[in-house]
Amino acid sequence: MRHASAGDRSTWTRDDLLRPLDERGITQSLAICRLIAPMGCTSLVSSPAVRCTQTLEPLAAETGRPIEIDDRLVEDAPFEPVLALLEDRADGAVVCSHGDVIPAVIDAMVRRGIVLLDEVRKVRKGSVFAIERNSGRFVTARHWSRPGT
Repeated sequence: MRHASAGDRSTWTRDDLLRPLDERGITQSLAICRLIAPMGCTSLVSSPAVRCTQTLEPLAAETGRPIEIDDRLVEDAPFEPVLALLEDRADGAVVCSHGDVIPAVIDAMVRRGIVLLDEVRKVRKGSVFAIERNSGRFVTARHWSRPGT
């Protein structure tokens, strides 16, 4: 998933990793929790950015799962390590990253044969991909653009 709304980067004067969710983002994170929690999750993994961890906090509270921080998910990260992270995780992992990383990862998956079940014009803040595996291979991805908003 891409982190929920975190305001305007250009008006934030501190370290961008510390930029929190705004009120809209908090609402989006709750909607994401309502969407994902019934599917079950085995782990929660986040970029070190506060906006990413905050996006996962409602899901962590609902499921009792801790949020793991993984630097491979940080903004401007190359897609290869992120693919490796996804391949190594058990089914049911929920991963939160950024608007540059996620499209690169999805594009790499498409090049490797994954089928997108929904048209994806833009990976918006708060959007979610549900990726299905079969025998360890990524096969399909469903996209929800901004659940609940």
